[in-house]
Amino acid sequence: NGNIQVIANGVFLYKFPPNLQLNEPTVIGFAGRYHTAKGYPYLFETMGLLKDKNIIFKVAGSGASLDNVEVKALFEQYQLDAEKVHLLDQISDMPAFYQSIDVFLMTSITEGFPNVLVEAMASGLPCISTDVGDAKYIVQDLGSIVPPRNAKALADAILAYVQKTKAEKQSLKLATRERVEQNFSIETVSRQYMQVWSQQA
Repeated sequence: NGNIQVIANGVFLYKFPPNLQLNEPTVIGFAGRYHTAKGYPYLFETMGLLKDKNIIFKVAGSGASLDNVEVKALFEQYQLDAEKVHLLDQISDMPAFYQSIDVFLMTSITEGFPNVLVEAMASGLPCISTDVGDAKYIVQDLGSIVPPRNAKALADAILAYVQKTKAEKQSLKLATRERVEQNFSIETVSRQYMQVWSQQA
């Protein structure tokens, strides 16, 4: 249909100040409720593959807790260390979460338009994501897109990021923020709506 025009979701940039710090060791962040769609088994397998590396994981989302018997079973299956894998359960302050990590990880097996990737990139975070929904369109070459249900590919992408130089990591931070400013800010999206409406008038 030639009349269809797709406009992406937008974010309020002021809510997500860019995070310019680099942690040592690198901190990988994941946020998503405990649900099949979010790929928790692949998240835990990925963390298991990297448990001997100098990397910390922060996992946020409703059910991301050892009180959840299924999460506890995954934690024990991969013999993870609570010093290196922080299960934060549901958190209310996502901007603060983004400020505390270096990279955002999404392991979903299905998505639509994952706003969480846009929020993370607005915060200056490169994203490592499965190729689901609009993830590739959002992230493009400012992170890594890997096949869903593939923990090895996720772990390899994380290691590739960790091995980058400080200068490369800093330039990625600036580029991710810039992509969101240009394509996914509320100002940009509202202009697109105004343009469509003016064409209908």
